[in-house]
Amino acid sequence: MLDPVIRTDRLTRYFGRREVVRDLSLRVPPGQVTALLGLNGAGKTTTIRIIMGLLRPTRGKCDVLGQDSSCLSPETRTRIGYMVDDPIGAGGDLSGIDRPGTTSRDMVEYRFASRVLYRVFFVSSGGNVDGLS
Repeated sequence: MLDPVIRTDRLTRYFGRREVVRDLSLRVPPGQVTALLGLNGAGKTTTIRIIMGLLRPTRGKCDVLGQDSSCLSPETRTRIGYMVDDPIGAGGDLSGIDRPGTTSRDMVEYRFASRVLYRVFFVSSGGNVDGLS
């Protein structure tokens, strides 16, 4: 069996005293489509931000393509993508490409022109489909 593309073990995240994600353990094997569903405030976006390395977990572990998500290499970042509802709030270079003036549309065109290795979708609380590819 192949190693999972995403693996979390007892992932927990607090903001102050508020626990947003509690003991989340999951495995996403290559080629599987996975959805994170839940009410507003259930921790879907926080989980995706931890997976992308934008947030560190308070406890637990998260690996993406075999690397700790809190310190993904530039090479690994070029193999994944993250489409956000609010690019301003995402912060940082998510793609491994650093080009001033790059728009979200440019990034979508780049990702689809590139070889897509993995894709995991989740539905945000607003009903939008976001992707990690």
